[in-house]
Amino acid sequence: SRSKTSWFVGLKHFFFTTILILAASPSVFGASANLSWDANTEPDLSGYKVYMGTASGNYSSPISVGNTTSYAATGLSNGTYFFAVTAVDTSGNESGFSSEVSKTISTADSTSPLISSITAASITSSSATISWSTNEASDTQIQYGTTTAYGSTTGLNTSLTTSHSQSLSGLSPSTLYHYRVLSRDAAGNLTSSADNTFTTASLVDTTPPSISGVATSSISTSGATVSWTTNEAADAQVQYGTTSAYGSASALDTSLSTSHNIDLSSLTSNTTVHFRVLSRDAAGNLASSGDLSFTTLDVPDTTSPILSGITASGLTASGAIITWSTDEGASSQVDYGTTSAYGSSTSKSTSLVTSHSWTLSGLSASTTYYYQVRSSDANGNEAISGGGTFTTPASTSDTTAPVLSNVAADNVTSIGAVITWTTNEAATSQIEYGTTTAYGSF
Repeated sequence: SRSKTSWFVGLKHFFFTTILILAASPSVFGASANLSWDANTEPDLSGYKVYMGTASGNYSSPISVGNTTSYAATGLSNGTYFFAVTAVDTSGNESGFSSEVSKTISTADSTSPLISSITAASITSSSATISWSTNEASDTQIQYGTTTAYGSTTGLNTSLTTSHSQSLSGLSPSTLYHYRVLSRDAAGNLTSSADNTFTTASLVDTTPPSISGVATSSISTSGATVSWTTNEAADAQVQYGTTSAYGSASALDTSLSTSHNIDLSSLTSNTTVHFRVLSRDAAGNLASSGDLSFTTLDVPDTTSPILSGITASGLTASGAIITWSTDEGASSQVDYGTTSAYGSSTSKSTSLVTSHSWTLSGLSASTTYYYQVRSSDANGNEAISGGGTFTTPASTSDTTAPVLSNVAADNVTSIGAVITWTTNEAATSQIEYGTTTAYGSF
């Protein structure tokens, strides 16, 4: 299609050496590519046209660059560009394309990622998970510590993503931690967040308190104080009853302490009380002791025995028998004399009985005697009767033989024996004996 054959032939052997150079620094208008080529030696050369496109052999409208052997293609965005050059003579005739060259433009990134939505979640006593987002794919890392100097750093996750998450472990419970997140994009631009904080949870307590030193004190007829110690602060309660099934419980003392005292009241006197102590720590772990017991005191006896059936009988010229009863075991004693002041007393029998009898002897015949009885119970409560009287009969001749008792043969040998017996009154002694009941000897 060329009208100037000689020019066409000349251009047919036209040789271009084209060099593309990417600008070192991008501008707001994009990158540039610098092209250069060898000059055409035809005498009627008018200039050159540069062709450029984003696909091989598919160019946009040419750019006339004049009679120069270089051209800067500017304002290029990222992508691959294809270039070719033609020569034009003074008559407007244009040569064929030079050899095609291409260049991939990758605009340098100098903008750091934008960090947002920083959160600390899944916080336990020893760990936490930190997450955040970036506006471009970036790597992941966290600096953390108990001060803003941090001091610890997680391992670098080099995977480029916009959603970031890393877990921190080996933390101390109940501790405030400072942290900041770091993300670096593919171009190496680094962003560090501002300082953030979170506080780890308290250490989970699953161990019940240890109970020791359980003791009872101030035991009375109706109450007692129970005390014990725990190795950590805990509340206090006592379960109690007349069996190990308990059935009753003290009010819960919710004060957390290591020394515990609970007063029990409204107990029954002289009763064995079973009990156990319970303590629960702040984390809700409950401990209870084994079964223990104590016995309440008996109610003090301040009531004197009740005297009844007081009589004087078996009166003789020289004696009388005084009898009475009490409603509880008690001692026995009789005061007596010829006036209401008495003046004489029997010895005190300390045997605690309810049926009492004393024989008075050595009395005078035909005499009125005054008497009263005394009885004391086991607690020393004494009862004294009102005064009574009796009169001994007149003295009479004795027509009653002695009463023999306790007859016994002792120290029996081949040739002898000792015979003993007792009489109820003073009397003489003689033995009648023999080999038959006819006796025969005295």
